Amino acid sequence: MGVEERFEGLRRSAACAPLSREGVTELLGITATLLEERKRIRRLLRQLPENFAEVRKVLNELARTVR
Repeated sequence: MGVEERFEGLRRSAACAPLSREGVTELLGITATLLEERKRIRRLLRQLPENFAEVRKVLNELARTVR
C-alpha cells in the first residue's frame, strides 16, 4: 500500500473516531515522508538550469523522486 492510500485510510478512520496511538504515529511518519519529498522537489526545481539538456536531466531526477 502506498503513502497516499495509507494516508487516505487513516484520514477516513479519524473521521469516524479518534486515531489510536499507532495511527497517529503512522500519520506523523507519512507526514514526515511527504515533507522530505517536498524539500527534495524544491531543491531540484531550484537547480533547473537554462540549458534544456540539463533541464531534462533534472526533470528525470524529479520523476524518480516522486515515484
